[in-house]
Amino acid sequence: PLNNGSIMQDFLTPKQVSTFLQVTEDTVRKWARQGKIEGVVKFGHKTVRIPRESITKFLEKHSHSPYK
Repeated sequence: PLNNGSIMQDFLTPKQVSTFLQVTEDTVRKWARQGKIEGVVKFGHKTVRIPRESITKFLEKHSHSPYK
């Protein structure tokens, strides 16, 4: 059977992402619109969900760590 709870755990709200990345929610939404965060799913006019995997890829791409 399909478990919607586990599916939704694979997605984050812009607010959750903003808290994790320590930026504003508006910044997360802007990055999503600009395509900097990939795989964003829109439900209706304002509701947005971001795959966890997309945040991992975003961090790998935009990390400036000297240890990479």
